[in-house]
Amino acid sequence: SISELIEGDEGRILAESHKNLGLMNEYQGSLLQSIQDLEAYFKLCQKHGQSWHTDHGENIMDDACEQLRRVYSSYASSIQNKDPLTSIEYLQRAYDVIKLSSHTDKQAEACYMLGVAYREANEYKTALRQFKSCHEKAKHNKDEEGIIRACEAVSVTYEMMGELLRAAEYQKKILEASQRAGIDTAYTQACTALGGIYNSLGLYEESVTYFERSTQDSFAMFGESNVQFGVANAHHQMDLFLDNVLDYSVQTDLGIASFKDEHTGQIETTEDGVSTEGEG
Repeated sequence: SISELIEGDEGRILAESHKNLGLMNEYQGSLLQSIQDLEAYFKLCQKHGQSWHTDHGENIMDDACEQLRRVYSSYASSIQNKDPLTSIEYLQRAYDVIKLSSHTDKQAEACYMLGVAYREANEYKTALRQFKSCHEKAKHNKDEEGIIRACEAVSVTYEMMGELLRAAEYQKKILEASQRAGIDTAYTQACTALGGIYNSLGLYEESVTYFERSTQDSFAMFGESNVQFGVANAHHQMDLFLDNVLDYSVQTDLGIASFKDEHTGQIETTEDGVSTEGEG
């Protein structure tokens, strides 16, 4: 082509033409054609473009990785319901290609999306690996919102697996991150989640503690939290009541037996059925 004949170009114009075609096809909804164009853009950048930069100063290889990640992800989302396995395949491609770039935030995003897809396919252990990797990347980036999202995903997955104590562990990580970042809503939601988890475990005192924090920290969520707080508190009070009833019943039975022993023969019944104390 003409662009390949330009001295010193090394195919950059050709690469950028593939990118522009890819973006146009994506805009028109032709995602598979867009993928082909952006894969060609990526390959040319990978071969020649280590020293190329965009108009904004970004390394062009980073741009090629991000463009391909994005269109892979879009295509995966478009076929998720009808072909979940192929969707996962494209999300894996998205993750693999973005790992070649310096975009650590996009790496975390690709990892998270892959985790969601595996969880929806009921592959919980694989999903957990992806979510935990996302968590580590968010910590590396010092992205508190990313940490909260990843921890929420891990917690929900553990809860779906029936591992409630591990789910609680990651909700507590959300409390820490939300306090560091000053994100009150996330803190309140984590308190509510912890209250529900401990309520399910029968740990009603802990449940009440977290529901109290939730109701105190956010008026906006007061209604939901207050109802759940009432349920947990009722369970807690029932435990206390049953303990007291059991203790009281034993003591009462002993007291009645003792009273009967001491007063046997001292109670007489008259002809009209009225009980009186004997005289001797």
